[in-house]
Amino acid sequence: AIPAEACLRRLAAAEDGVTFRGRPCTKTVRLATMPKYIAVQVQRYYLDEKWMPRKLDCRVLMPETLDLEPLRGGGRQAGEAEIPDDDAAGSSAFAVADGSRAGVDSEQLAMLTGLGFTEQQVLAALGACGQNADRAVEWLFSHSEAGDLDAAVAQAEAEAAARDGSGTDAEPEDGPGQYELLGFVSHIGRNTGCGHYVCHARREGAGGSGWVIFNDELVAKSENPPRDLGYLYLYRRRTA
Repeated sequence: AIPAEACLRRLAAAEDGVTFRGRPCTKTVRLATMPKYIAVQVQRYYLDEKWMPRKLDCRVLMPETLDLEPLRGGGRQAGEAEIPDDDAAGSSAFAVADGSRAGVDSEQLAMLTGLGFTEQQVLAALGACGQNADRAVEWLFSHSEAGDLDAAVAQAEAEAAARDGSGTDAEPEDGPGQYELLGFVSHIGRNTGCGHYVCHARREGAGGSGWVIFNDELVAKSENPPRDLGYLYLYRRRTA
């Protein structure tokens, strides 16, 4: 099994060879704040050499408690300078009304449209996934398989329009970076083209807490939830 700590160390490690606004740079991932809830996705899906979605057959043991304080960002450091915002249009994830490509990497756009998706669908996927091409591929294929791609595109465009027009500068919620696991979703199947999704959730009651599995309309107690086989995990910030 792959320890979750190893995955977090890789996420936090500096990544060289990244291009940002046409300039080479080093990328590091940090959290500006610690939200009340945080979703952690295990990247089990990938595209093979034939551009077919595949699933990694591995175990990643996600802990019941997670400390994300090492990922907290410290803001601009000594000797660093902010890149001037010389492209105001690029501040939006993507433009809705005219299908603008502002802020979208042209290579990513070409790659994803090459998979058979329309430019509008690709722009919506990239906007919904923070311009992350890998996540956008999963987004596109998952909604295609579910048969709700057009509805998902419309919703993503509406959410982007609402963000662009909100004009709010409210301070985000923050707190200590210690989290507890509430539930996770697992995929049963060899690849994204087939299989079934089930959910395990922690239930708290007078007799203490326990785990329950939700399999469509079937609900049952889970004695040993497979925390090492999940795909998407939901954590809640601990209050004490």
